[in-house]
Amino acid sequence: MALKENRAHPATDLAPKLQSPGINPESLRYDLYMFRGQREVSGGCWLGLYRPQTGAIKMQRSNWKKLAVVCGFGLGLSMMSGEQAEAASTPASLDVTANVVAVCNISVASVAFGQYDVTSLTPLTAAGSVSVNCTTGAPYSVTFNQGLNPAGSSTVDAPERQMANQTAGSTDVLAYSLSYGGSPIGGSALSDIAGTGNGASQTYTIDGSIPSGQAVGDGAYLDTVVATVNY
Repeated sequence: MALKENRAHPATDLAPKLQSPGINPESLRYDLYMFRGQREVSGGCWLGLYRPQTGAIKMQRSNWKKLAVVCGFGLGLSMMSGEQAEAASTPASLDVTANVVAVCNISVASVAFGQYDVTSLTPLTAAGSVSVNCTTGAPYSVTFNQGLNPAGSSTVDAPERQMANQTAGSTDVLAYSLSYGGSPIGGSALSDIAGTGNGASQTYTIDGSIPSGQAVGDGAYLDTVVATVNY
């Protein structure tokens, strides 16, 4: 069956179009339409017979099956005749940001001399360490204060450190020195510990020495030196 438009009703844009073999005065009424914003043609039809001579619709039970087939066929063709909808997309940029700040952490391992023999002629030595972990690329330096019991002539840049006897009532002090790479460590002017962070722990050995021949009383001796990382 051929699909053709019957323009016998030009009075309105909503005039029905006809599905007809071309010779049968009784034709099937159908419409083709398109929604705004779409590119696909849709269709609809009337389940009845339209008589162009009288403008009347006549339902015939004997023709219902035939009409349903013709109607479905007409709609299928009308839907296939429309253009397929095209997919559309609009891009948008999503920024992802973060700030990395320079950070340094410092940890130490104590210098523990052990037993000091006042009669020995040999200095007593021991070693400790300082570990620094800084953000990659961050320059840093490590400085040390004079401790809790510096000698009267001690300065930040030329520290003269002393451990104090922890026995109650004792005024005895035991002189000692700290160095890194053979140089005394003190304030910024004497600090030989400096580097650039690499995101991992960097460890520096601190050498300690107690000069021999100090006439002090027995007991536990203690001093506390503060190590500071500057970045």
